[in-house]
Amino acid sequence: MDRLREARRVQGLTLRELSGMSGIDAGMISRAERGERWPSLAALLDLSKALDVKVSEILAAEKR
Repeated sequence: MDRLREARRVQGLTLRELSGMSGIDAGMISRAERGERWPSLAALLDLSKALDVKVSEILAAEKR
């Protein structure tokens, strides 16, 4: 989920900071960013709120 990582980095947040803001485990966020695990819908909603982005922006297909 490159868009998740991009949104976090644009805001200058570490995994721990985003974890604290969203209530989602930093390890789970890291695995999601690496594409090893898909977060639940509830987790995506929490992450999108913490990052102030739409879930659709996180899930958007990569532009080629």
